[in-house]
Amino acid sequence: MCWVALDRAIQLAKKRSLPAPIVRWAECRDAINADVWDNFSHPAHGYFVQERGEQNLTPPF
Repeated sequence: MCWVALDRAIQLAKKRSLPAPIVRWAECRDAINADVWDNFSHPAHGYFVQERGEQNLTPPF
């Protein structure tokens, strides 16, 4: 949810005209989002996993 926090901070800063490094925040938001989709989603089925590159929904116990 880190990318969501950055996205909401950007929206709030724009809405309230607050001084903020919006471009940097947007770059970080986009990088986190891309990392989640690239490394934490199952390539064939599309569901999200807990560990980078994992295939299972939950880690084996």
